[in-house]
Amino acid sequence: MSPITRDRPVQWQHPLLDELTVQLAQSENELSSPSDAAVLLALTNEPDPEIWLTRRRDDLRHHAGEVSLPGGRREAQDKDDIATALRESWEEIGLQPESVSILGLLPAQYSRTGQTVRPVVGVVPGGLILVPQESEVARIFSVRLADLIDTLPGRHRILFGRQPLELPAYFLNDEIIWGLTGRVIVNLLNLLNHHPDWPLFYPDLQLVAEA
Repeated sequence: MSPITRDRPVQWQHPLLDELTVQLAQSENELSSPSDAAVLLALTNEPDPEIWLTRRRDDLRHHAGEVSLPGGRREAQDKDDIATALRESWEEIGLQPESVSILGLLPAQYSRTGQTVRPVVGVVPGGLILVPQESEVARIFSVRLADLIDTLPGRHRILFGRQPLELPAYFLNDEIIWGLTGRVIVNLLNLLNHHPDWPLFYPDLQLVAEA
């Protein structure tokens, strides 16, 4: 994977963005090999930062009606996980790649279909007008980072094969944010020292980044 270039503005508009920049700069996750898929965790550069999310259409074959971060499978032309996340975000929500300042990568996760999914963390300007890809995305919405910090996630129980699992679930903005997306958000908050007591989610299925 190519080194991450962090085109940081003169000043972030919230101290947690500064803290996140420092934490991700110290991470070695960017040195791992490309994953099967990647998602973009895009925070807005505002005094009250938000995270962009989507709700998938109800008629899709996979993950119908679920809340997700913009992203998808790696394609042959993608040189790394960042390229995958940016391309998919452009296709799904019309987010211009050049508007994203990349901060770094979170540990990869395994999806229910067995794919490794790499979360890419970036910062985007506030007030963007985004356009959903009609064939996949039913809704684009955002949640305040402060609401995620102030809300202790509930426990959503599922069966993974024959193994019972507990996953974090946030109930915000009339949406349920759970599954892989919920795990990624909890990882982000743990990096910022919020919800540090929440257990690791089935660590046997969580990919540890290679140095």
